[in-house]
Amino acid sequence: MEAEIIKNLQACQLSVKEEAVTLVNEEDMAVGRHKSMSKAWNMKEIKVERIDTNLSHVFFPSSKEMQRVLSGGPWCFENNVLLMRPWEMGKRPQELMFTHCPFWVHVRGLPPECYTSVVASKLSRVFKDCTVVELREKELDGKWFFRLRVKVDVTISLRRLINLKCGAGTITGLLSYERLPNLCFRSGLLGHLIKECTTNPEERKRDVQYGLWMKSVGEKSRIVQRIKEHGLQDGGTM
Repeated sequence: MEAEIIKNLQACQLSVKEEAVTLVNEEDMAVGRHKSMSKAWNMKEIKVERIDTNLSHVFFPSSKEMQRVLSGGPWCFENNVLLMRPWEMGKRPQELMFTHCPFWVHVRGLPPECYTSVVASKLSRVFKDCTVVELREKELDGKWFFRLRVKVDVTISLRRLINLKCGAGTITGLLSYERLPNLCFRSGLLGHLIKECTTNPEERKRDVQYGLWMKSVGEKSRIVQRIKEHGLQDGGTM
């Protein structure tokens, strides 16, 4: 609501005082981000050292607390996803690659006969580092869907669907994502909105191919069956 009001006001005639700009440097904003992290993680004893632009080193009070935060993602600040990974000894911070982020992904729209443990196991091998697969039922309409914990490559467009070969035909399931931050509905990339998209002019002419339907929000459901999968690092990439 506030963002929409600000957008409308910026198109109005402003007074001299309203047009004035107050300088706020990166260090000032870093303090606010530190407080936001502490509150979101319910943790007071964290230390954040800024290494470079958009790169910081976070010190947790214990490995247990660090794992709790890593497994609880994705974490979003200012509606942008926070990419995190454990520290690797012997590597400079700039050498670390931040390309993947864990998400809960929903697979929906499949025929009822597809929601089996066998299909769930096969789905888990399609995605990179899939650790959990759940069969869930919506409270509202009783429809089933799969819920997978996977690592998503955030450097490419988000995947929108998955195809299953069944006999002579192909069955398509839709993908949606929990706690999805800023998403460009033109490029399918995270980190910016369509009005900020810098794709080339030819790509801007194409129809919008992504939308709010990719966000899984407000869907209350119960677990029908929970399947854990390990050792799937050699699986595909989303």
